[in-house]
Parts: sequence; structure tokens; C-alpha cells
Amino acid sequence: MTLNRIVKHIAIGIWLCQFLIPVLTGQGYINPGSGEKIILFTDRSLYVAGEYICFSATIIPENSSPNMIISKVLYVEMITYNNIQIDAQKFQISNSLCTGIINIPRDLATGIYYIKAYTKYMRNWGPESYSYNQINVIQSIENDNQFEHQTANNHETSKLLIPSYSDNELFEIETNKNEYKQKDNVIIKIKTIINPDSVKSACISVVPDNSGSNNRIVIENNVNRNTDFTFKPEYNGIALTGLLIDQTSNKPVSSKKVDLTIFGKYNDFISVHTNSKGRFFFSLPYITGQSNIFISTEKSDSISPSILIDNDFCPYPVNMPYNRLTLSENEQITALNLLRNFQINRLFGNENLQLTDDSSNNYTDPFYGYPVKKLNINDYVQLPTLEDYFNELSYLVKIRKFQGKKYLKIQGSRPEIDIYQPLILIDMVVVYDIDLILPISSNSISHIDIINEPYVKGNAMYGGIVSIISKNNDFGGINLPQSGAFITYDFLSNSTPVIKSSTADNI
Repeated sequence: MTLNRIVKHIAIGIWLCQFLIPVLTGQGYINPGSGEKIILFTDRSLYVAGEYICFSATIIPENSSPNMIISKVLYVEMITYNNIQIDAQKFQISNSLCTGIINIPRDLATGIYYIKAYTKYMRNWGPESYSYNQINVIQSIENDNQFEHQTANNHETSKLLIPSYSDNELFEIETNKNEYKQKDNVIIKIKTIINPDSVKSACISVVPDNSGSNNRIVIENNVNRNTDFTFKPEYNGIALTGLLIDQTSNKPVSSKKVDLTIFGKYNDFISVHTNSKGRFFFSLPYITGQSNIFISTEKSDSISPSILIDNDFCPYPVNMPYNRLTLSENEQITALNLLRNFQINRLFGNENLQLTDDSSNNYTDPFYGYPVKKLNINDYVQLPTLEDYFNELSYLVKIRKFQGKKYLKIQGSRPEIDIYQPLILIDMVVVYDIDLILPISSNSISHIDIINEPYVKGNAMYGGIVSIISKNNDFGGINLPQSGAFITYDFLSNSTPVIKSSTADNI
């Protein structure tokens, strides 16, 4: 951090991230019986609208076993007192730790807001098991509407417990000076008063005076455990879940294949089957940003399928305390300085916080890699339709009939290719009825990739792959399954790097 002026006092907020020994359960600091626990920290509690909130979170399993596998995705929301969502993002958890940023909207009104953090597994126990932090936001635009004009008539607040411990009870903190000037070396010595082995991790923030406080809030856990366990721990990235029902009977459909395609540079294809209750679970790859996906299932004579996708973020309300923001005299001075710095940075600085990006996520090839054979349509005499190419060319794919219905047969040397059905794709979307693609005009097609050997993808085995790529990424003009749905999906947000101390003995 660069200091632009003489700093007379450095306010250092240090909080204990997690005890493996439950020394604070008597104060309501940790909610029991929630599968996993989250300890959430923000760099400070007072912000200007338009700034970034930097947060750090530690996640541990309920039984506090350091070797137990925990969820790998953290869900973070910024909400109002009455649970209106302002921002929501997903972050990757690595080694039980997660760091990231949340952007406060530039036009957000002055008021008290809350940061809510949880894992999908914790949704089985409801909002009472989540972690909450209170933040105060100041609007820099001077107008009559800068305060949040929302009434709290008949607003019922959930019972809250606020930790009352003091950091002085946990640490001894020494500095080499009482006051510092610009470019002075700051040396801090931190010693634990309690057993050092009970410290999971620590979070240190350098903040302006009167802008940081112990603002963690715990809601008293009085909910019963969800014995159905609708939400499973996300051990391998984001789990996109949902329910497949029959539109006619409105009953769940079990043991039915559901397919998902991810488009763009992260292109991928995943196939799963519904369980006995009609639910499906897709484990999505660790990719960042926003991508389009298509999810579908095959229609049959016996059912008319409909796909219902779960909301990634918890929709259940929790009533937080309603208070109008009031600042002390010292807090008002700090808020004024924050407003000045914010406006100066907007005029002369770079207000965009740069995040690290994992370039390994930049997939450009199809999920199956380089095909065994590639049929370029322009390499041959133009024929009217795709069916003509399959019939006329002596190639690896032929059209066959069984009980009057056409299907594609891939020629291969391995016997397994005759046992399993081939995977037929057009622009990476699965095709259930080849009668839809055979009449496609060859003018619409760029090339056809062919894998003429058994292919395993997840838990599915295919008797080869026929992947048809159109020239305009328009699926050759065919109608995709009516049961399918296009979704613009938010994957993981970029995380800020975790800085680990090389002198762990000092803490």
C-alpha cells in the first residue's frame, strides 16, 4: 500500500480466522450442526459507493478435522437488510481459503448493507448457518436521494448474536514505532496468547482509523437439519443442479440422460443421468467469467420432459437488522477522507482493480481434442445435403436403418464401438434424432470431426463421436430440442491471490 500523506496512526485489524479448538462456541461465534463453517472478513467496514470490498474467508468442516474434504466453491452476496441482492459471485476455495473482491455499485445509496457467504452444502441447513458481515456505504454524489429511502414497517429481525471477544485476548501486537511517515519501514510482531496450534489462519488489514470494526454477525441457529440433503458438497467445482419432470404428470423422471454443452473458449460437453428422485448434478470445470450453456434431454413417446434448474444462490430470505446509518464525529472525518481519496483516484488514478487470470482456462480446441478424421466439405464436389455425403463417400460414417429408423454407424477396429451408441453433435450440442441433421444443406457446414473409437466422457461411454461444425455457429438451421434451454451462466469469479507469510512462526 502506498501512503500519500503522513500517517499518524496505522490502524491494524487482525482477526482470528478459525480455531480448530472451539474456544468461542460459548459466545455463539460458531454455529453448530451446519456441515461446514465459514469465517468471513472484509478489509474494512466503511466504504464509498463505487469502491471494491476485499474479503477473505476460511472454510472448515463441522468436525474440525484438518484432513476432511470440504467444498471448493464459496458463494458471496451483498444484500440489503431485507435480503434484496445487490451483487452475487462464486469463488474458488483453495486449501480451505478463499479471497476475492466485490464491487459496490456506483449509484448505491448511503446505508447499512451485509455480506453473506456460504457453500452450497450449507444450504441444507438454511440461512441461519451462513456467515454475515455488516458494512457501511457512503454515497459520494450529493443529492436528496443519497440515503436509502426504505421503510422497515413491521420488519422482523432474526435473532442475532455478535461475538464479544477482544483480539487483545488472543494476540500480543508490537510495532517498532508509534507514528510513521511515508516510506518508513513498518515492523509488526504478533504473538499468540493461546496455543499456536489452534490457529488455522489470520487476516491482517491496514485500514484508516475508524473504518474497521469487528462487524461479524452470527444468526442464532434454531433450524432443524435437512435430512434429505438436497445439496451435496461441491468437491470438484461448481455443481449445476436441477430437476427433470414430466410435463404431463408433473412427476420426476428418474434414470434419464441430461446433456449440457458449454460454448465459447471453454467449450465442453457433459452428460449425466437423473437419480431416483429425478434430480441431476453437473460438476462444471474450473473456469472463470461468463459463458453460454445449453442443457437438454431427449423426448420420448412416454414422457414430455421439462428441465428445472436450481438457483445457484440461496433464495430463502433472512431478515437482518434495520438501522439508519449514523456516523460518529471521528467516523465522519474518516468518511470525508475516503470520499476525497475516491474522487481523486477516479480523476487521476486507475480505479480498476486488476485480478489474476488463469490462462490455462483458455481452451480453444473441442473437448475431444484432435479428431481421428476430419471431413472438410469444401474438399469434395458439392452435394446437396449431409445425407448425400454420408451415402456417397467411402468414409468412416455410414447411414444404417433399424426397424425403419435411420442411425449413424461409425466404422472402427475396436469391438466396443458396436456396443455403445455414438455421440452425435452439431456445434457441440447433442443430436437425439439424426433425421434432423441429414437434410441440412452442405452450404451451411464447415467440416465434420470423427472419432472412430470408444470415447469415455465422465460416466458415459460412447461408440465414437461425429461432430458437425456449421459455418455460422447456427446449428445448421435445425430446431434444437424443445425441452432444452440456453442460459448465460456465471462461472467462477477471478480471485485475488492469497499472500502467505514465509515466517509462520511469528503467528
